[in-house]
Amino acid sequence: MIDLLRKAADPAVDRILRMEHPLLIAILALVIVHLILMPFCIEYDINYWSYVTRNIRAGYGLYELDGYYYTPVWGYVISFVNMVSTYLVPGLGLLSVRVFGALGIEAIDPTYFTTATTVSLTFAYLIKIPLMVSNIVMAYLVHWLVMDATQSRRKAMVAFFLTGLCPIIIGTTCLTGMPDTFSATFILLTIILVRKDYPLIAGMTFAAAVLTKFFPVFLLPILIVWVIFRKSRADSVRDLFLALVGAVVMAAIILLPAVLEGNLMECFAFISDRASTGGESSIIDIIVSKSRVVFYGALLIVSLILALKMRKAPQGLMDGRMMSASFLMMVLCMMYPPAPQYVVVMIPFLVYFAAAEDGRYYNSWLILAVSAFLFVAVTNGSVLMTLAEWTTVMSVDAAMGLFDWYQNTLFGVTYMDIQYYVGGALQYIGIASALLIFLDGAGLLRLKHRKTV
Repeated sequence: MIDLLRKAADPAVDRILRMEHPLLIAILALVIVHLILMPFCIEYDINYWSYVTRNIRAGYGLYELDGYYYTPVWGYVISFVNMVSTYLVPGLGLLSVRVFGALGIEAIDPTYFTTATTVSLTFAYLIKIPLMVSNIVMAYLVHWLVMDATQSRRKAMVAFFLTGLCPIIIGTTCLTGMPDTFSATFILLTIILVRKDYPLIAGMTFAAAVLTKFFPVFLLPILIVWVIFRKSRADSVRDLFLALVGAVVMAAIILLPAVLEGNLMECFAFISDRASTGGESSIIDIIVSKSRVVFYGALLIVSLILALKMRKAPQGLMDGRMMSASFLMMVLCMMYPPAPQYVVVMIPFLVYFAAAEDGRYYNSWLILAVSAFLFVAVTNGSVLMTLAEWTTVMSVDAAMGLFDWYQNTLFGVTYMDIQYYVGGALQYIGIASALLIFLDGAGLLRLKHRKTV
């Protein structure tokens, strides 16, 4: 399958590389794809950003009313979008509406988090454009890393498209509207800035990565050891100090408004929410919650072990060892069955290793791509609600007709459930396959397929 995709994609890549400004053309292609897909919305998630926007407009900030449950970074982006929209779209009007013809979708299994509240088409574009920008920047950074490692324009361009057009990432930015691409972009910037000898700014981008989504915190021991041992002792101490200063300054900038408003604990409420269970929780809920805490605690220990092993590498190999250890940690983070958007932070590392190190990782990318088509858009007809309610392209009844069809059953299981479980299983297989390939590349397994690039 990978060979067939390469044969299909090679002419397009060659055509772009022969153009005068190939990277500009590639960026334009990503912009067009994003703009086409932005009207499609997984309403449950993106609706929260409309709540936050209304709270901000009413003078309640991010945390005074319910609706925003993350650290402030993405909230500041929403605030900026709101500020810009007041000048560019002064008559924006309603951010979302209740679609009474779609109320039936809220009666299905709560696992799917469906809602009949639909954001406006204008708001969908406004909130997703920053996500598109972060995705394009992330794809460029992977392009830079692959180009630096291989000196191959073809491999770098392939990496750009595999990152920017990865269905999981497209689904997260264009459908779900979640800010995971920001976290991934900041961690890639951290790596590149350290390599380019800008440790102060690297510390700032690392703090921004962690305070957007917490998965990059598992890279902290690895990055510290990398900074300490990649140069001579005097330079490394200076770089580590500057990185620490940068991280503290950025964290202070991000969190200071919440501190002044007395909302610091609300910035991290999503951690305690996931680590605890309410009084009405079942025994299964309690086990899941506690197992998550144990799992991530163990991962911090694994990260420390990898960092200690990495310090013995020769200076010339330190950059490569850091990338390997970081990739392994991101894959391990996903071994606790993740929501699709969580996988975003792993994708840039996966693409880098597929393009620069071992072509077998393309198989993992493909499995994850297929799973994303199934898993991300499992709510099917409801994804069309913004398009149906705010345009004449289709009717609400047509969108709901598709949704209702998915509630039909096969052997007592709805089509929606089948798509959900197949997509989830494939996603986990894709993640597990990346881990197996990594372990084989490290000499810990003996797989049959030959390592290729």
